[in-house]
Amino acid sequence: MDSSYQTLMSKILIFFLISIFFNISVASGDKPPHYDWTPLKNVTDPDVVNLGTFAVTTHNSQTHTSLVFDRVVYGLMKVRTDISGTDYKLIISIRDGTGQGTDRFETVVHRGIKNCIQCLKLKYFKGPVNSVLEFF
Repeated sequence: MDSSYQTLMSKILIFFLISIFFNISVASGDKPPHYDWTPLKNVTDPDVVNLGTFAVTTHNSQTHTSLVFDRVVYGLMKVRTDISGTDYKLIISIRDGTGQGTDRFETVVHRGIKNCIQCLKLKYFKGPVNSVLEFF
């Protein structure tokens, strides 16, 4: 009985050590790519354009301004690690209320998991920015 107990304990110890090894090796690796910001492939996609329009409309209602959305210049997306949805960082071209010229603004819009208009939230709005490099 003593020998079988030692054999069982040895197997449990080996299993435990192997489990720890694999957990450490997985935890020390690079983060999966979906946790990083990823460039948007098509900033003219109607869904992306709607995010830019939402950002300007929401900003206007919060600040009582009359900026006019022109287009999305550049964008990144990031799936939230807490699985609450997706964040979109956008550089958008905006005209002021007079329609004279355009400026670039930086914005972050969060889309909840449900993919509905009510699930959008403006998290950040800043501008004008001089270049896309200020975006990073």
